[in-house]
Amino acid sequence: MALGPILLWFRLDLRLSDNPALYRAIETGRPILPLYIWAPEEESPWAPGAASRVWLHGSLKALDSSLKKIGSPLFLFSGKTKNILSQLASDLNAYAIYWNRRYEPKIIERDSKLKSFLEGNGLEVKTFNSHLLVEPWELPTKAGTPYQVFTPFWRALRALPLSKAIPIPQKRLVQLKKAPQGVSLESLKLLPSISWDSGIHQSWVPGEAAAQKSLKLFIDENLHQYEITRDHPARDGTSKLSPYLHFGELSPRQIWHQITSKNIVSENALKAETKENFLRELAWREFAYHLLFHFPKTTEQPLKSKFLKF
Repeated sequence: MALGPILLWFRLDLRLSDNPALYRAIETGRPILPLYIWAPEEESPWAPGAASRVWLHGSLKALDSSLKKIGSPLFLFSGKTKNILSQLASDLNAYAIYWNRRYEPKIIERDSKLKSFLEGNGLEVKTFNSHLLVEPWELPTKAGTPYQVFTPFWRALRALPLSKAIPIPQKRLVQLKKAPQGVSLESLKLLPSISWDSGIHQSWVPGEAAAQKSLKLFIDENLHQYEITRDHPARDGTSKLSPYLHFGELSPRQIWHQITSKNIVSENALKAETKENFLRELAWREFAYHLLFHFPKTTEQPLKSKFLKF
């Protein structure tokens, strides 16, 4: 019997480039169903807020357009993740589900149970790292324990030979001959009924293409003075990459390697220490996820118990 299709579950990895789950799925040569599930209640107490939902609407629209260029639209679903994935797997006779990992405590708990359930039903489940430079369990101290102080964490991270970003797949995505019925983007009601969000649309453009454009603009025009302008709120000196990183429209590996390989030959001389200053900020993001994974209590309690009543 021929193997069935792969369910490719997009989460906070809404891009084509440097997306290992997408890349590995396409490499199999099997038909693929790219899907996104809107289940905000499963992320409580960190369910997306109103501004995040506005961004997500634009990001999903951009991803759908990008996926169509390589062979398939993005299929949207709303409801309980477990029910939707198991029903899709059954209806399509899928043999595997691929997704990129997340690290919030509630999501780890859900995904672990989901993985066991799906494997128990005969499905192959493969997960990948698309969100971090290095997995939280891959960077222990010499004593084998998690880091709790940033500076030694930064030194250890900086010394690693980090893997390079994966390019956009050159192969086209093999589309299903008979696709399931999803829901429309508008039916998710991510946009507000009262248009308070005009300022977001004036200042930001969600999506992978806009993320890459913002990164290039920052490197070419603002990185050389980042160590100074980042401390002046009235100046346009920060990277403006945070939302793109959050929604996975840009990966930290893409940022890291573009900055470390960049040599600017112009009046905007790029000093080595300027690069390091920004890379340290990227490392702070890594460190936050490191702590979140190893010390999940830190979502509500201090890392050191002696500061509980500080």
